[in-house]
Amino acid sequence: MIRAAILSLIAVQTAAAEDRPQVLLCGGVEPFWSLELTSEAALYTDPDTGEIDYTIPDERIAEGRHWPRVMTLLAARDTAIAVLRPAACSDTMSDRSLDWSIDLLTQRRGEAVVYTGCCRAPD
Repeated sequence: MIRAAILSLIAVQTAAAEDRPQVLLCGGVEPFWSLELTSEAALYTDPDTGEIDYTIPDERIAEGRHWPRVMTLLAARDTAIAVLRPAACSDTMSDRSLDWSIDLLTQRRGEAVVYTGCCRAPD
């Protein structure tokens, strides 16, 4: 029974890998930030930094796996790496469960920063 549940979960994750939405709306709280991802670009926003327009010149998957997806984000004044996974995720501010988790690795004022959050397809 447990093995069947695990195999079912793997099948759902594999299907999700092939069905990734073209646009994902991502964000996190404490600190508050948002990231709109498409296949070629991303728009980052937070109250302190404002907006940063990124291009996504490269997207990779883990060797021998469907996930995680790792995207290189490049902007004139910033670079970042986004790590995306299909996983139940909660933003801790609502009771809503989202379908994707994201880690965003970047820098602020010369220091490395890692943000975590959740993503959803637009309504």
